[in-house]
Amino acid sequence: MAHGRPRMTAWAGPGRLAVEEEGPRPGSLESRASLALKILAGVNAAGIILATVPGAIPTSELQAVAFNVASGALAVLYVVVARALDRRQHWAVSAIRPLLLLLLVWGAYTFVTALAGGVLRIPWTSLAASWALFGPADRRPLPRLNGRGGAMLVASAALIAMVLASELVFGWGGFFDVHERDLNASLVADCGTPGAALPERIAIAYDWSWSRSTLLANEDDVVVIGWNGDDAEGHPLYVLDDTTEPGDGISLGSTSGVSTAMTREATGRWRGSLHWVIDLGVRGIRPGRIEVVLVRAAEQPPEPEPLAIGASYIHVGVWRSDASAVTCSW
Repeated sequence: MAHGRPRMTAWAGPGRLAVEEEGPRPGSLESRASLALKILAGVNAAGIILATVPGAIPTSELQAVAFNVASGALAVLYVVVARALDRRQHWAVSAIRPLLLLLLVWGAYTFVTALAGGVLRIPWTSLAASWALFGPADRRPLPRLNGRGGAMLVASAALIAMVLASELVFGWGGFFDVHERDLNASLVADCGTPGAALPERIAIAYDWSWSRSTLLANEDDVVVIGWNGDDAEGHPLYVLDDTTEPGDGISLGSTSGVSTAMTREATGRWRGSLHWVIDLGVRGIRPGRIEVVLVRAAEQPPEPEPLAIGASYIHVGVWRSDASAVTCSW
């Protein structure tokens, strides 16, 4: 009595018949895995499309590109493996159980980490992989893992690692981004002659440069310049004079982006302050200079206290670097 899967015969030319095996048995591990991988490929493709919708969560453009490339490559790999399972190719059958276990662990990890962050997400990857694993194997014993199947597993693990590490490596503050140590900034103020009367005007200049750059920079950085200083009656010593915008991606005004919280913290330290928004999508990571002029608020005030001037550079709400403050005393 013959055993094994049913076979189909097809005409292959004069006097020849080609014998082809049918696909895996319905309900088997291989059949379920094929369907699960096709569903996950669709989920990955939908995630890439949703990530491009305006109004999505602000993220580094480099991180978005890396994430979408990895997700797209995984979707293609899922389809390739699913089609190979449909054809009962040995390399795919030998590697499918380790691949499903890898997907199950990945899905469980992302679900738990998201839940710890207060976000509840449907663990599609874990659900699809566990459902497929419950199916009985169509072929016993399973073929031994060969080079092609092993290469597919290595590629899958590398792409999954790229997705998991996309924020740490490619995101704001990640490996490929600029850090506080890469910023070189200085604050200079012309306080006049020590021991003389208060100057009518105080010119302030804030300069910055970088020791490295960032690929595909986006969103806004912010520069805050602030000052404190009153007379004996509690009136401000100096107020802001008319100032011009530097241009080239640097503009006066408020930010509603990712740097908003840090900007509020920086301006809260000063009685008087002003901040400039740096559009990284226009300017990128380049040196810059901002000039400000303060004018005396009144005639020579009685018993003026020292005037403290400070500046802060805020990078996309990830870190803030405060320049050494300048104190003007008379």
